[in-house]
Amino acid sequence: KAEQLASRVKQFHPDSITQALDLKDISFRGMIESSDLLVNATSNGMKPGDPILVPYDWLQPKLKVYDLIYNPLETKLIQAAKMQGCQTANGLGMLIHQGALAFGIWLGIQPPLDVYKKSILDYLQGRFKMEGDK
Repeated sequence: KAEQLASRVKQFHPDSITQALDLKDISFRGMIESSDLLVNATSNGMKPGDPILVPYDWLQPKLKVYDLIYNPLETKLIQAAKMQGCQTANGLGMLIHQGALAFGIWLGIQPPLDVYKKSILDYLQGRFKMEGDK
């Protein structure tokens, strides 16, 4: 899947160097240190016990880190990247825009994105409170 994604990115950004690597590949650290963008497209980070897949010291301030996870809003990867001075984004924006697009396709109306975002955040915050009560 990673190779297919890399190939697809290359189609839209032909001048980019796009490569899928196994986390165990010895060149992985060097690739991250010389990259502009790191995207976590795995589910790693959703559970409190999940390890961070990229060591803290590999993250350089020039790196932009995009973690597609939106629950929690700040994964260990996002926290580590912020501590290293990286620009970060989580998957909340993608969730909001995908949901709004689906809403429009199925119901023929566009929900206001700010209301949609507030509803999602309210739901996630309520879910955290419920889980904390257990």
